[in-house]
Amino acid sequence: MKIQILKTRDYQPPKIESIYAVALYDPKDGKIRHMHHVITLENASKTDPQLLERDVIANAKKLGHNTDSLEVLHIPNFEDPTSMYRVDVERKTLIKMPEMTLSEILKNGESQVTK
Repeated sequence: MKIQILKTRDYQPPKIESIYAVALYDPKDGKIRHMHHVITLENASKTDPQLLERDVIANAKKLGHNTDSLEVLHIPNFEDPTSMYRVDVERKTLIKMPEMTLSEILKNGESQVTK
């Protein structure tokens, strides 16, 4: 049996086609309590947004979040999953939070994910 070794310099990883995010947020203040991201690679089929919504709610409940008073925001073309966000509750859009150090976050009591 002959084994073919793939050379890493010849390998091209698939490109990201899109990042779809679903956020559970408090409609009173826009704080995001739970968020999921789904990365779709090129030539892959996209996940049904309603399935994502059901999954994000189920997973939030498993983690102990009370989801009864939370609202859902779908973000089909999410661009920066490394930042923290709030939801503008009137416009139902994400607001990127200013970058803070961990000590600033702890001092200000800011948290993207809280129970």
